[in-house]
Amino acid sequence: MTARNKIISTLIVLVSITLFLFLLGKGLSAKELSQLTTSNSLIGEKAPSFSLMTLGETKIPLSNYEGKIIILNFWNPNCIECRIEAPLLQQTSLTFKGNDVIFLGIEVPTMRSTLKETLDHIKKYDINYTILIDKEGITTVDYGIISIPLTLVIDHCGYITHQTTGRINEETLTNHIKSLLDMKQTFKCDEIYTNL
Repeated sequence: MTARNKIISTLIVLVSITLFLFLLGKGLSAKELSQLTTSNSLIGEKAPSFSLMTLGETKIPLSNYEGKIIILNFWNPNCIECRIEAPLLQQTSLTFKGNDVIFLGIEVPTMRSTLKETLDHIKKYDINYTILIDKEGITTVDYGIISIPLTLVIDHCGYITHQTTGRINEETLTNHIKSLLDMKQTFKCDEIYTNL
């Protein structure tokens, strides 16, 4: 990545954060902020591709999971809501382990988070699904993330079918995964997305 691209990406992230804080300061309610942050919803869109590093320095592209149902959770160890939902994500990942359902945690970069905090978070919540680090913030920008936690569900055809801004609840996540598993067994991708 060139220095120019890094600067542009950093500016986009900073402008998004500044806009969010400005609107928060204007007195928008949590509901209004939620509506604003989901107005840039990617539901129905093909998931943008990425290739990110694990903590073990292994590069993992999204394409590794083609044909699988993918739960993408954007988080950071300094995010309180992210810490609250961590046990739920871990437990749900175990519930669906071996069912063509992949959980990926993408750590959103901040100036405050450190490798130690990330490792402490993983250890504290006994997270055993894959954690990817978006060091340069490119994936965060590509997915339009302006608030965390944010969870996206990608179907076996690679399309985003669900988005939750803020903490996700177990029933919503579980029901959505089950319906996608049923759909995967019943329909081929070209039967679902014929007009796209």
